[in-house]
Amino acid sequence: MTLIGARAASEQERTISALVQSRERAWAVKDSFRCLDLSRSGFAVLFEAQWISLSPRFGNALETSDGLTWAPATSAAELERWELAWTKGDATQEEPRIFLPRLLSVPGVVFLLGFRGDRPLCGGILNRGAEVVGLSNVFSSEVGSEIVWRGLISQAAAIFPDLPLVGYERQAELTAALRAGFEPIGPLRIWIRQ
Repeated sequence: MTLIGARAASEQERTISALVQSRERAWAVKDSFRCLDLSRSGFAVLFEAQWISLSPRFGNALETSDGLTWAPATSAAELERWELAWTKGDATQEEPRIFLPRLLSVPGVVFLLGFRGDRPLCGGILNRGAEVVGLSNVFSSEVGSEIVWRGLISQAAAIFPDLPLVGYERQAELTAALRAGFEPIGPLRIWIRQ
């Protein structure tokens, strides 16, 4: 992930090119400012997205439930249930888990599931750091995306009061996030090298 914009693009491209020589496996680069051209190093654009932000004063004012109740994953079994809902049941026993139970003990990381009755229908991850809260891995089934975003914003405001939310999204999820109150703050690009 790059942390500096266009003024360091040439240096970053040279460093990434040098790293390519030392890696045999596929890997990706989050071009946080959408200012690199990594095609010369064998990368292809996986997708482009938009950084988004929401002031805490707007998140605290949201009220929405749409019959959803929210709960954090607090055990290995609940995290596995979260991941199964996130993958829409596409995960198999042969595939390695992406989110390992040790993440549950990391301060500031919260895996949230939205339920109707007993059925998990939506969720996301909150990750506090650097005086902001990242909101990522938002998903939904049978619930409108904007409702899910509003629910996650409300949960973030309750768990991490007075902190702004940040993340990145694209396409329909970006539209839903913007409708829920987020503002676009800059472009990014994900590059992948097979």
